[in-house]
Amino acid sequence: MAITAGEPAVALGFYETVLDYHPQELTTWLNLANLEARSGNTRALIRSLDLAIEANPDALEPRLQLANYYLEAGELGNIEPLFDEVSALQRRSTRALELMARAQLGLNKHQDALATLKQWVEEAPESTQAHYLLGLTASATGDSAGSKQALQTA
Repeated sequence: MAITAGEPAVALGFYETVLDYHPQELTTWLNLANLEARSGNTRALIRSLDLAIEANPDALEPRLQLANYYLEAGELGNIEPLFDEVSALQRRSTRALELMARAQLGLNKHQDALATLKQWVEEAPESTQAHYLLGLTASATGDSAGSKQALQTA
């Protein structure tokens, strides 16, 4: 493909042509967002993901990618509305729970993070990372017993 050959302009043209004919093609929107991210064009990245959501209102992946971008950019306040949408779609995703918990911790919303981490542990009991973060957060909220239990499981 053009992007791997070092031809992002060709890849961009290809994606735009596909979207002209198939505006609801989710994979193409996500590939376009990835191309924009690799090019450092954050405004276009956000626009591509927003348009992917608009074209595919029930899609989870563009919301998760947008939340991940906001988390990495330190724009934590922008994440909560995305998770309200995910909740409205009634989707339970361990990736969504992880991103939300990290955002809540970054915003010092430890009680909210604790609830989200408990959901994550419930959904993915094998996740060492979920148990570890739950243990640290329980400790930060003064729950020594909960912290000990979660860290021992991790």
